[in-house]
Amino acid sequence: MPPRLAFLLLLPLLLPTLRLLPATATAGILALDEPLEWAAPERPDLSLRRSRARAVPIPGAGDFELALVAADSLPRLRNRYLDAAARNPAYGGDRGRIPAIHLRRGTAELADIAARLPEDGRWLLCEGTVCELRAPLFVEAGAGLVIADRILNLEAGRGAMLVIAGRIFLERATVRGRDNGRPAIFREPERFRPFLLVLSGGEGIIRDSRLAHLGFAAAHAYGLTFTADRPEEEPPPTGLVLRSEILGLHYGFYSRAARGIDLLDNLFRDNIRYGIDPHDDSRELLIAGNRVEGTRERHGIILSRRVTDSAVIGNRVSGNAGSGIMLDRRSNRNLVADNIVSGNGADGISVYESDAVWLLRNIFRDNGRTGIRVRNSRNLVIAENRVTGNGGDGIRLYTGPAPKTAAELGPTFVQRLSGLLENNALADNGDADIVVKGGIEWLALEHHGTGGAGLVIAGDGPWRRALVAAGTARGSVLFDSRLVPSPGLIRLPLP
Repeated sequence: MPPRLAFLLLLPLLLPTLRLLPATATAGILALDEPLEWAAPERPDLSLRRSRARAVPIPGAGDFELALVAADSLPRLRNRYLDAAARNPAYGGDRGRIPAIHLRRGTAELADIAARLPEDGRWLLCEGTVCELRAPLFVEAGAGLVIADRILNLEAGRGAMLVIAGRIFLERATVRGRDNGRPAIFREPERFRPFLLVLSGGEGIIRDSRLAHLGFAAAHAYGLTFTADRPEEEPPPTGLVLRSEILGLHYGFYSRAARGIDLLDNLFRDNIRYGIDPHDDSRELLIAGNRVEGTRERHGIILSRRVTDSAVIGNRVSGNAGSGIMLDRRSNRNLVADNIVSGNGADGISVYESDAVWLLRNIFRDNGRTGIRVRNSRNLVIAENRVTGNGGDGIRLYTGPAPKTAAELGPTFVQRLSGLLENNALADNGDADIVVKGGIEWLALEHHGTGGAGLVIAGDGPWRRALVAAGTARGSVLFDSRLVPSPGLIRLPLP
């Protein structure tokens, strides 16, 4: 598997390093005579990561052990999946009637599995390069399933699903949900559709493939999911998705407590709820070079609930119903760089209750709401972004009640915000270019002699006056909630 993100070794650098500089106090503002010093995290080597992703070998089929069992007898096939599948007329509401193909040992291809099954069951049919799965297929820990140069149709009416506790390899493959021979088009969230799920201890390698019409609203059955169902017993699920098309899934990608997954150079289009959604304690992810378009209900890319130490780099995120990118609920220590985020229904990027985030060299343009929205987040660096033509504010920094409970956010949660803004280009936004409101701990602004005096400033009176003063300063400006010089503030402690 690809190695951990190299920049994780440099986590101490994920906070601005500010040294005590000569300064002049004017009108309650600390104007620094030299630029602030800070260092960005090391950017992952995308060429190397792509090369390693391409080099992961696809194993050949060999000896394997297979059984046809009652789906109910496999505890890792959750009842909610089987209950939904059993509502199909084929099973009359009785999940005990659902069979499952259990690959217990070894590595197998679809045609080899089909040849081993009873002929009267028609649970897996292969003809030429097209196969149809008509039952759940569970790959045990230590076993492997290879789907290469094939089309696999998963029949919704028979409860087809791929659940992987071992390894799955998709190479130049198409995996698509079907409903009585037609595409399993999304109609309602609770209606069963087939899905691909990689569990604890599992690995999914997906390259040059196409996934379509998968997933429904049962936990982790969202379409393409990597989830830790046994976090105390097995390693987290991992894998990669390279140069593939992900179309019409309930969630284009979802993870829970996964680790080290690379999503590289894929197309996520017309997915229902979210495009890319790493969740709950997933970490060390690389999301790079993807196009994320047309998500129907919410956001293009969202990192939510303690998704940490990850990188979102060089993606094109456009035309999604919600925000282009969102980080929320303690998604700390993440790098968001070199993305083009345009034409989304809400914000270009929303950062909620997430600390030590770097927003570098992104383009946020023509989004329906704010270009960059930050709430209750500390020690951010927002540098060299182009924020233009958004329907609301260019950059909005504020504090306020979080929509989730303080218990979920942890005992140290406070409504505070701090960060560095350096050399961002703002123009033609619908409201103010910069808005600052609420319980700000400190802000540092770095100007390079252009644009500052022409910014449209809004927000709370003291912050508005401070920002106007900062716009006319000849160098850097650092100020805290008292709007006075504070040497202790400059020597920032780790959070």
